[in-house]
Amino acid sequence: MRLSVLPAILVSAVIGLAVGSCGLLDNSVLLDEGAKTIKNDSTTIRVMSSLPDSTRLVINTGSSWEASIRTGDSWCTLSKYSGPAGVDTIYVRVGENTGTSARQTWLVVESGNMIMRFKVMQTAAEAWHDTPYWNRTAAQRLGLHGKVSKITVTDNRHSTESSIYSFDERGNLLSNQSIDKVANRYDTTRTFTYDDANHRITCTVTEDAGNTVVRTWSYEYNNPGRYVAFSATGWLDTNPLAEDMRGMIVPDLSASHKIWKDSLLECHEDKRFVFESDSRLLIITNRWQLEDTVRTNLGCDTMKVSYNYYSRMLLPSTSRGYVTNCSYYSNGMLKMMQTSTGAYDYVENQQCMLVASYSYTGPMDEPHSYDSYECDYNVNHDLVERRLRDSRGVTTEKYPQYQYDDQHNWTARMEEVIKPGFTEGVQNATKREILYYK
Repeated sequence: MRLSVLPAILVSAVIGLAVGSCGLLDNSVLLDEGAKTIKNDSTTIRVMSSLPDSTRLVINTGSSWEASIRTGDSWCTLSKYSGPAGVDTIYVRVGENTGTSARQTWLVVESGNMIMRFKVMQTAAEAWHDTPYWNRTAAQRLGLHGKVSKITVTDNRHSTESSIYSFDERGNLLSNQSIDKVANRYDTTRTFTYDDANHRITCTVTEDAGNTVVRTWSYEYNNPGRYVAFSATGWLDTNPLAEDMRGMIVPDLSASHKIWKDSLLECHEDKRFVFESDSRLLIITNRWQLEDTVRTNLGCDTMKVSYNYYSRMLLPSTSRGYVTNCSYYSNGMLKMMQTSTGAYDYVENQQCMLVASYSYTGPMDEPHSYDSYECDYNVNHDLVERRLRDSRGVTTEKYPQYQYDDQHNWTARMEEVIKPGFTEGVQNATKREILYYK
């Protein structure tokens, strides 16, 4: 018997999902699972992600053929195991690899005196899926796979503008730049620095005209093993690209300092996060202004935060809402947060991703009130639908179609937002150009 050896050809598969006028998407085609096509390859089929994948194997034989997967490797299956002579297509499918090691198997196709051997290799699961959301880097919070160095984002509504996000090799966001492609300039640039533990140390916001610094933040981390609710005036902001950390839960945070310009004034806000005991946190805020060298104090206030036990008794109210109680899942993810104005429950999935949040503004034993949301994800752990409920009704954000690269990072997607009282919404397409570290 002889072994047929032909060069590998790896191309994007085409499945006909037309997207109408959304001209940002390549060939007006969206891929559902990032399928690839390989022709009579005798080397290796590499799956660059631990997620489920589908690969088209196109064979051309002179007689009928039979295919098999190594016995015991049930994670890899074929759409068919035999066929007639001529050109035929086999779909090679792999399930999700939840293990910490890469895995491989052998696919063998026999036809007459010809044998084609394929080594199927799949990447191990990324360890950060098991870490609390609040301990993840920006790239991990965005659900990115592999070592992404830069992403350029353009959407159909603003085709002359782009945003560029740059990351270090650990996954920390280094900069976020807004580009006006018509004027050929950067409108706004945000730069970030980090310590060895991936804590954000500084954020600086500059404007293109004169490279003027308009805002800065700096942070200190002297509360090891503690979680600090940065504020609690509504929804927790889980956006890892936000220039500040307002609304987020931050591990180890002990102090923050903000400076910004207001006409001729330089404004300052210092916050210190001090744990009195295991169950009590004080958030002490000082504000002042500088005009030339003259300092004007604007006051100091203290918020008291109870973290370790559930209590209906609210602390003395201030003009703003604040946290009175939090509880967590065993992996550190937020489970419940009670504030001076209500309470929030958070539900996560096996990948420690937030799938729902429910807000209560009445008695705790009553059904969920408005101000809640629920999320659905696809096999790539990307959002396909989010339902936000408020006093006006339900707003639905849909992301039904994605296009993926070999790392299973999406490079294009369709989206539609349907507001209360409507059955259809405005459609939009977003494109991401992704570069990786070698």
